[in-house]
Amino acid sequence: GFDKTLPLPKGSEADEEAGELIREWGYLFGFRGNWNTHWTEIAQRIYPMHAYLFQNFSQLTQQGDKRNFQVYDSTGIVALQRFGAILDSLLTPRNQTWHSLRPDDDMLNRDKATRIWFEQANNILFKERYAPGANFASQNQLQYKSLGAYGTGALLIDDLAGTKGLRYRNIHLGEVYLQENHQGIIDSVCRHFMMTARQAMDKFGDNCPDGIKQVAENFPERQFFFLHWVKPNNEREPERKDFKGMEFSSHYISIEGSKIVARGGYRTFPYAISRYEQAPNEAYGRSPAMDVLPAIKTLNEQ
Repeated sequence: GFDKTLPLPKGSEADEEAGELIREWGYLFGFRGNWNTHWTEIAQRIYPMHAYLFQNFSQLTQQGDKRNFQVYDSTGIVALQRFGAILDSLLTPRNQTWHSLRPDDDMLNRDKATRIWFEQANNILFKERYAPGANFASQNQLQYKSLGAYGTGALLIDDLAGTKGLRYRNIHLGEVYLQENHQGIIDSVCRHFMMTARQAMDKFGDNCPDGIKQVAENFPERQFFFLHWVKPNNEREPERKDFKGMEFSSHYISIEGSKIVARGGYRTFPYAISRYEQAPNEAYGRSPAMDVLPAIKTLNEQ
């Protein structure tokens, strides 16, 4: 996704680029008010651990605080657990090879050596996906529950830091802002998230703003806000093998100091975005929980 050794833009050019990306996120943030209200209503009743992560994401909540004040009957909560378990068992069963690779050309499928190569590649893929460090099974289950509750799920597939391999991470919908292209495909994602000063220094090193460096020495667990923008690389140079030749550009921006702290690219889109059902002209999905929300409210009142 990025390389700490890459030179970053400096001076007015860097300030302008960082400011533009922050302003674009601000526009998406303001545009999503109705969704946040809707998702909060759902979370309060069937996904209590997410209850305050849409409306008050900019405010730090106390870890371990009680969040099920709106829950008087657990039917909805249990139903969401079952929804996630059913999708997992039907679509991605952990004890089965639930997909296989094959060439597009049917003529190649008749070649034994080709079939063996694809079978080996498929086995390697499953081995990497279900490696302990990849954490796929648990994160995929969280994505299914997000799909059932909110209608949209986001799974980030990235390199495993410090070693070779993959790392899967379900990204909470409160952090993710989506943009579609003209065909309705998600091709741009902005993630607004928090990291402690210690985490930021570990990830971005000396590229961190001076304010974070100073805090990291004495208050390493203080949290700061960052953006991760992934977009189509409009300045792509296909012949290049570095990030400038990749399909998608990647920028990490520190809100503190309005600074780009890392840049890079991806050959394929790193955010796997799923939508349960879409209304016309909407980038986010709608969920089964939205259909039964009136019944859940009535049951709670009773």
